[in-house]
Amino acid sequence: MELDDYFRLTFRHWRMIALMAGLGLIVGLGVSWLTPQTFDAAVNLTIERVNPKATADYQYDGYYIQQATDDMAQTMVSWLATPAVLVDIYESAGLGLTLRSLDEVSRVFQARKYSKQNVGLKITDRDQASAEKLATAAAAKIEQRVSQINLDSEGQPMFAVTSSKPVVLPRQPNWLLLGGLGLIAGCLVGWALAFSLEVVKGQGRGASA
Repeated sequence: MELDDYFRLTFRHWRMIALMAGLGLIVGLGVSWLTPQTFDAAVNLTIERVNPKATADYQYDGYYIQQATDDMAQTMVSWLATPAVLVDIYESAGLGLTLRSLDEVSRVFQARKYSKQNVGLKITDRDQASAEKLATAAAAKIEQRVSQINLDSEGQPMFAVTSSKPVVLPRQPNWLLLGGLGLIAGCLVGWALAFSLEVVKGQGRGASA
């Protein structure tokens, strides 16, 4: 079909296409309306170098310390993607694990390394209090694990983690996105139906001839 054919098709069946587009818009807005309310809890984790040893050696402007800090930040992010650690966080928060699979647990926690010393963690839950408990428990668990690894020769931790107070906000549904997707999907369905009707009519005329 040429471009002109599509224009003629749209003009002949514009009512049906408009109807399908309207239905798609309603469905998209309905989905956003019926989507359960969720809450996002965000906490910031800062890595600090502790118990440094005095030395007269040149430290290359702290290059090796910065590199070790960066490795620690990446390790923290990997912990927050490990199902065993995440289940441990749920237990520490005193919450029952009601999710259906470990993959679903992993989607609740989203960790991101913003810099060598800064890791952000976002937790999504349907209950505001649970989201805050999980964020608090996750920060405490990371602080504990960091203090237990990378010990110096005297058994002292080389790094420590300090966490911010969790910030909890409701996640607002994206009405514009879901409505727009529904509108586009409705238009496509309308065009598909219009094209099918034209094909059926063409076959009917061919059979009559």
